[in-house]
Amino acid sequence: MEHLTPEQLDYYDMAVDLAWVAKDAFDERQHNAVTLALLVGDEEANADELRAAFEDSDAKFSSLYKAASLLMPSLEAFNVVPPDREPTASEAVRSAMSFEQRVKAAELAPMLADHFKEYGVTADSLRVVMTESPEDEKVFTLVHTGNGIDIGDSDKDYDKARSYKGVMAKKNDKLFAVPLGGKTYDARKGMTDAAYDALYEDAKADGVTLPDSKQMSEENEDVCTWTMLTGEELTADGCVRLRRVDDGEVYGRLASPGFDRRCLRVRPAVVIE
Repeated sequence: MEHLTPEQLDYYDMAVDLAWVAKDAFDERQHNAVTLALLVGDEEANADELRAAFEDSDAKFSSLYKAASLLMPSLEAFNVVPPDREPTASEAVRSAMSFEQRVKAAELAPMLADHFKEYGVTADSLRVVMTESPEDEKVFTLVHTGNGIDIGDSDKDYDKARSYKGVMAKKNDKLFAVPLGGKTYDARKGMTDAAYDALYEDAKADGVTLPDSKQMSEENEDVCTWTMLTGEELTADGCVRLRRVDDGEVYGRLASPGFDRRCLRVRPAVVIE
């Protein structure tokens, strides 16, 4: 899918700056036009000076407007990502995203959905949530909102393939690698503690079924699930962090990296860079 190039984005920022200057010039032109209209019939007024002032401000506005229009990417460039192709997000999250981030999310969503379609991930099950980095920068993550995926044998109560060791094994690097635009995104790395909390708060605010909750399991005819925080390091004593929702609140526990019960899931999540 096409999107704006870095050069086009630079031009866009320049055009916005010019547009603000053009607005000031427009206000000046309007003031001069009103003054000219009110005083042109006054014998004491210098009509030539009033007319010259208006023409100068008119020329100034016209040149700034044309320059901003030239730098502004075409309408077609902004329409390459139709609104219905963008993954869902709350209005607060969407308004906080840059245009480039929205384009990247719209590109990643169908790729991520197609990559994990055999595990039940769809474009409709993906949503963008927002967290903050330790440096207080906004971080946007595209995350699967249904039950996490089970890469083990669904007919087995225990399967080492679904354990943290199995999921993070090098042999599964390809399974979780989502390529886009010459870059490869690891769908394990986005599932952090902060991203899970953001997913929970987002679902709660939106009034939808909470992740890894009893209601979610019933709706999906599944066992009660736990999400592995595959984007977090193991604890100091070598345990993996797990999260689920119990009685409407996020509940956490630790488990051995070899823990492989049927309830253990991976939740695909990609940070939008």
